[in-house]
Amino acid sequence: MLEVIPRPEILKESEVEAMTKVKALLLSIVCAATAIACFATQEMTGMSAFASGAILFFSIWLYKYQRDHRIQVRARLERQSIAQTSLHAPSMRRLPYITEAYVASLSREQYGQLLANYRQLGTHPTTHDPFLVSQLDRYAGTSILGIQGSGLRPRHAG
Repeated sequence: MLEVIPRPEILKESEVEAMTKVKALLLSIVCAATAIACFATQEMTGMSAFASGAILFFSIWLYKYQRDHRIQVRARLERQSIAQTSLHAPSMRRLPYITEAYVASLSREQYGQLLANYRQLGTHPTTHDPFLVSQLDRYAGTSILGIQGSGLRPRHAG
């Protein structure tokens, strides 16, 4: 009888991971049940073989479960961090000028976040409102490494 084996390249990556975690847990349960049955019939060789299989598959499942849990917790913390550090004023949609009225309307905590996450680089030419740039935008950029003139040069016909 032919057995249909799903190809991982057809499945989504999350489906493949969930399948292997579930498979490891089910195999550990089956091995543990078989080891208990072998123990009940006084067959020690079978019991030790299936018990070691149960321990192996359970440890694989536990490792994958803890790894996925750590990834989820890290992603949740990053989302919370981004939500806390992103402070967008209604007047900042076009250019990051903040009016004194807006600054006065901030709570003490929001004002502290504003000072921690933004730097003033100038003022508006007519209203003299501060021009603020986020710390993330300040340090984002492109760096090109290399020595000037060391790239490919056209060959001269000669």
